[in-house]
Amino acid sequence: MIVSGRKFGRVLVVAAAVIFGFLPASTLATDPVPISPIEGFELGLPVGAINVGTGTVVALTSGAHSGVRRFQFVGDTDPTTVSSLTLAPVDVTGYSNVSLEFASKFNFGIEGNDLAAVRVSSFDNPLLTPIIVPFSNQPTGDWSIVTIDLPAELSNHQLSFSFTADFNSASGDAWSIDDVGFFGTPVPEPATLALLSLGALTAIRRRSQ
Repeated sequence: MIVSGRKFGRVLVVAAAVIFGFLPASTLATDPVPISPIEGFELGLPVGAINVGTGTVVALTSGAHSGVRRFQFVGDTDPTTVSSLTLAPVDVTGYSNVSLEFASKFNFGIEGNDLAAVRVSSFDNPLLTPIIVPFSNQPTGDWSIVTIDLPAELSNHQLSFSFTADFNSASGDAWSIDDVGFFGTPVPEPATLALLSLGALTAIRRRSQ
């Protein structure tokens, strides 16, 4: 493929603008990629996870979003029980457009005083406002992919995240979670931007000769 000097020129201008602070580094970013391994609970609870209440890893020959295991909260008759699953912090430094994505499935929906929510906060800077996403009127019986886009202020931090559930019934209410992961767009480092600018400038000079 032949790339014109004009296109290289555009790359040079954008890279220079990023280096001197006129444009954000995300201008040269690529498509989103997984920041951490996708957690599918195939080996049980992952290292560093804190599980409180009725949640457990369920192993079935079918029913998981992928593989044979999923994490599941179930209801109980104790109105004071609030269950939660907190996973180990994930470092999203060097990424922009960060999002949390996971597969979700509800049995019998969310009713009355039931609670289901996801919380994402900065592990290394507790002064930043956490993101809390409650769930209501969710479809039941089928898996759905949930994507939570995070604000830019939570980028370049270690992120702590947890799932919370409180189903006030033991008659089959459940919330299943699978394939949990953070995604983001890699942001080029300053040294990479400098090399990119130098390479574009060199190519333009060669083509002009």
